[in-house]
Amino acid sequence: SLDYGGLMPPSMESPDPEATERWKEDLEKFLQPLTQHLDGVTVNPKLLERVNIRAGILEHAREAKADLVVLGTRGKGGLREMLIGTTAEKVVQAAHCSILAVKPDDFVMGAD
Repeated sequence: SLDYGGLMPPSMESPDPEATERWKEDLEKFLQPLTQHLDGVTVNPKLLERVNIRAGILEHAREAKADLVVLGTRGKGGLREMLIGTTAEKVVQAAHCSILAVKPDDFVMGAD
């Protein structure tokens, strides 16, 4: 099976049920084309509300007994983090399973 997650930042006030429902609907719309091409694979959309994204990813990976976690990277950290990203780097260091970090299409390697 494939768990595909979205991490919703917690609101300052009590959770807004309408906003949560919109996040879920958007996630399901995003996954719909993927599910049409994966015969025999169950796709499980997951929406987690977490303060710490790394903790949310790691906790779900452990609970799901994941064999592989695939992360997109954005490279918003400093020079060292440009290659992988701080979230991906921390997940790689702490995960119990293999991690595949995918750089964005517009990634440009900086000069040393």
